[in-house]
Amino acid sequence: MEKKPLQKRTITNDRIVYLLSTIDIRYNITGAERYTYENAKFLRENGIDSRILVPDKSKGAVRLRKDYKEVVRYYLAIPKIRIKNNVTGLTGFGMNNYSGLPKNGIIYFLMSIYDYLPNLFLKPKGQKYVMGSGGMFVFEGNHISKNHRLLERLLNCFLRVWLNTGDRRKNIFFHVITDIQRGYLMKQLGISSDRIFYIPLWVDTTKFRMNPKSGNQLKVMHIGGKGKNSGMVLEIANKIAAEGRTDEFEFCFLGRGNGLTENPDPKKNVSVLANVTDEQKAKVIAKSDVIVVPHPEETFSFAMLEGLASGLVPVVSESNPAIDKIIGAGAVAYKAKSIRDYIVALNAIARLKKRKDYDRRRKVNREIAVRTYDKKVVHKSMMDMFTKVLES
Repeated sequence: MEKKPLQKRTITNDRIVYLLSTIDIRYNITGAERYTYENAKFLRENGIDSRILVPDKSKGAVRLRKDYKEVVRYYLAIPKIRIKNNVTGLTGFGMNNYSGLPKNGIIYFLMSIYDYLPNLFLKPKGQKYVMGSGGMFVFEGNHISKNHRLLERLLNCFLRVWLNTGDRRKNIFFHVITDIQRGYLMKQLGISSDRIFYIPLWVDTTKFRMNPKSGNQLKVMHIGGKGKNSGMVLEIANKIAAEGRTDEFEFCFLGRGNGLTENPDPKKNVSVLANVTDEQKAKVIAKSDVIVVPHPEETFSFAMLEGLASGLVPVVSESNPAIDKIIGAGAVAYKAKSIRDYIVALNAIARLKKRKDYDRRRKVNREIAVRTYDKKVVHKSMMDMFTKVLES
C-alpha cells in the first residue's frame, strides 16, 4: 500500500494584535505613537498578545532622541516587527503602502482609511483589520483643493461597493474616536454599525493635576510645533500686546515652529519651552488657565484632553468633532474660527476667572476627563473591542 505524503501543517496564531506605529520611537514619539505603544502594553498586561509594527525608517530622521534609551526601556517588553512603507502618490495625496505585514491576527491602523488604502486592497484573505479612522476628514474644508474633494467622492463610491462585498464584510472592522466619524462611515461608505467600534482617545489623568487659580493674569497655554497652527496663536498674542494688555494675559508655548523662537519679545508676555519632559509639561499645564488648540484638522486632540484633565478651559477650532460633546457634558469650553473669535473667548474666560466659582467650574472639566476619557476607562473599552474581533 502506497503511503500518502504527510500534509504540511501551517501553524498560525490568530490571537495576536499588531499595532502599527507610523514613526520609529528612535526619532520621535508623538501623541499617536505614545497612544499606540500604551495600548499594546495594556493588552499584553491583560492577556492579549500584542506587537508593534515599526516602519524601517522615519522619513527625514537625522538623529536619535535624547531620551531614546529611557523610552525604549519603558516599552522593552513589547516585541517589534520591522516593515517597509512605500508611499503611493495619487493626485498630490500620499497613501501608505506597507509591505511585510503579518498574515494572521489583527492589524490595527490608527490613521485615516485613505492613508492605508493600498493595504485594504492587498489584504490577505481572512485577515481581520481593526482600523482607526482618526483622520477621516482629511479632504474637508476650504483649504483642500477641488481635486481632493473629487478624489474623496470617487474613492468613497469604490469603497462603498468593495468594503461590503464577500468576506470583507466579516473581516474588516473600524475604530472611530467620535460619533461624527461613525456617522461618516455609515453614511458615506455604508458600513453597518456592528463593524464599527466607538472608543475615544484617552489621557492618563493621574499624571495631571489642577492647581487653584493664581494671580489676575489669564495664563494661556498652547502645545505647538510643526502643523499645529502655532502661528495663529502667536498672532493672537501679538494683537493683545498691540492693544497694550500684556498685564492681563500671559502666553506659554510648548514646542517650536511656525515662527516661534527660544527668545521671543518678553514685552509681549510670550514664553517658549521647546523641549520638555512629560513631567515638566504636566507642571506647566497645571499652572495655566486656558489651552488653545486652533488647528482645523485636529480630529480630537491629545492636548485638549491633557488641558481638560488639569481643569483648563479649552478653546479649540470649531471643526473639532469632540468639542460639542465635551460642552454638552457640562465643561467650560469654547470653539472659535477666526483670531477675533479666539480673543473674544479669552476675554470671556478672563472675566470668568474673577468669579468666585471659577475653581468649581474648572473642577467640572477635570471630572469630565476622569469620568469619560481616563486611560483606565477607555482601555476597558479597547480590551472589549479586540476581544470581540478576535472571537468573531
